Amino acid sequence: EYDMETLKAQAVMLRSFCMTYMEKEEGKKIISDKWLKEYYFSKQDCQNLWEEKTEEYYEKIKKAVADTDKLLITYDGKPITAAYHAISSGKTEDCKNVWGSERAYLKPVSSEGDKLASNYISQANFTTDELKEKLKGKVNFGGKAENYFSKPVKTESGTVTEISVCSVKLTGFELQKLLDLRSANFEVNYSDGVFEFTVYGAGHGV
Repeated sequence: EYDMETLKAQAVMLRSFCMTYMEKEEGKKIISDKWLKEYYFSKQDCQNLWEEKTEEYYEKIKKAVADTDKLLITYDGKPITAAYHAISSGKTEDCKNVWGSERAYLKPVSSEGDKLASNYISQANFTTDELKEKLKGKVNFGGKAENYFSKPVKTESGTVTEISVCSVKLTGFELQKLLDLRSANFEVNYSDGVFEFTVYGAGHGV
């Protein structure tokens, strides 16, 4: 349903992203074994998903791909890792804070428009029992509930790099996965037996 220029931009981005993997044999294996199983849609899959809109959408996507044929985004002559996320915190994240590796073109930049997204801020609430169940095996709970969480350590873009839960140190991404939060940029407050997570953005932010 998006504008054609948006679809063309995403086609270039995805092609560039795939090309960074295709240069190595293990990369080709990731694409063939993982991506094609998880993300490839046959014409029949599209029919099941789009129903009466199938031909319209299918032709639109084919045109976006054809109109950008052979176009790549490069840095120093090589295809970039064209990382993508849904909504940043208002500033994109440095890839080294997410994946531990440097990319000169994946540095924090202002993205204030993301704050205008309708679901920029989300909430996730857990009772003490629900929290203990979700973190079972990771954390041994003890003491007062209001002291379970330490103050989070954050990057300049807001990603939580470290937070202690009953003295057990976790990364924001670990807690995001365990609690099914929309991003690793969050604040946590406790009140009346409920832990309230206020989450900013969606995705890894790179």
